[in-house]
Amino acid sequence: MIPDINRPEWEDLISGQITPKITSLSFQLKLNNLKLSVSLKKIDLKSAANDLHKYCIAQEKLYQKDLNLIFK
Repeated sequence: MIPDINRPEWEDLISGQITPKITSLSFQLKLNNLKLSVSLKKIDLKSAANDLHKYCIAQEKLYQKDLNLIFK
């Protein structure tokens, strides 16, 4: 199950406040892309968190291990 979008960990991941050891390469790439977009002010933090949440919903089974690590 994907954690609720209102959990602070979504924005913390993108802002770099938490840095878990993510095992999925595609998850890492998406996260890094969103971090870069936020740092270049192409997207705001809240929108980036929403984008990551939607991405994880679409790939729930693939990212479940990483999400369990992030959302303890």
